[in-house]
Amino acid sequence: GQDPLFPRIFGHEAAG
Repeated sequence: GQDPLFPRIFGHEAAG
């Protein structure tokens, strides 16, 4: 939830 722009890149949100 740190970077909503690149969630799957950094894996902060729902990493893909």
